[in-house]
Amino acid sequence: MQSVRTAKTLISIGCALLLACGDDGAECALNSDCDEGFYCGSGSCSRDCVVDDDCEGSMTCDAIGKCRVATPIPDMSMPEADGGPADAGTDAAVAEDLGTSDGGPDDGGDVEPDAFEPDGGPGDAGIPADSGVDLGLTGPVLLFSEYVEGSSLNKAIEIANIGSASIDLEAETCILERFTNGGSATGATVGLTGTLAAGDVHVVCNSALTDPPRSTVCDQESTLVSHNGDDGYVLLCDGVVLDSFGQDDGMDPGNSWSGGGLSTQDETLRRKCTVIMGDTDVTDAFDPSIEWNGFALNALDGLGTRGCP
Repeated sequence: MQSVRTAKTLISIGCALLLACGDDGAECALNSDCDEGFYCGSGSCSRDCVVDDDCEGSMTCDAIGKCRVATPIPDMSMPEADGGPADAGTDAAVAEDLGTSDGGPDDGGDVEPDAFEPDGGPGDAGIPADSGVDLGLTGPVLLFSEYVEGSSLNKAIEIANIGSASIDLEAETCILERFTNGGSATGATVGLTGTLAAGDVHVVCNSALTDPPRSTVCDQESTLVSHNGDDGYVLLCDGVVLDSFGQDDGMDPGNSWSGGGLSTQDETLRRKCTVIMGDTDVTDAFDPSIEWNGFALNALDGLGTRGCP
């Protein structure tokens, strides 16, 4: 990754002098020919959007810089209580009044509609608790969901799409980039293939993974998935960083990154269900216990499903 960033810095300087890169339709062959944040599509540097205002009408800008229609997703979770001290989870819109100030018929007063708490959905944006509607995560949203650092070559990386739309991994130039020993150099790049549906996962296994059978859990196989505790990963689509695992700061962490009793060596780590966006800062400190749960060496029974409601 360090070499990639250096190359992009030099390219950016060249672009500034020649006014030849960015989103002005400059010719390109590789994503690295374009400014950071843009990608090479159909021979020219481009990106649909950076913020929602770059899109037309009610479309929103998703995590990989594509304008997409926001799709409301029913939120089946139980609404939050709206603040009554004895509320017991009853919403103000429910006729039965279990609280003293939740807007029910015995309250002796009304509450403003906007006083309701959000209902806890990942894209809630202030939707009232009694609406039953969550704006959801627009478009595909990719992040690492499982990391297996097992004995011998039992190594695997799982990627989940927790968004609302499928993604063609090859068409969007999605890659898995491994950096070695804390980021001293990019060790390997695996081009991802296939279509990853919303709510599904994509598992990339080492070609020598032995248990469980690769045919049952692996969507792709590569000898380049061969991490060893102090090797991290970056997930990119169209040149945009979507998630990172480990800390790519040019410093070797020793045998592993660790924290809270968890380690990236000799363990299986699964992303907590509360995590709904990837870590796009590849250089920030990495403590696996913050966003990951730990499991025993060679625990591969979770591969192939994120296991979140």
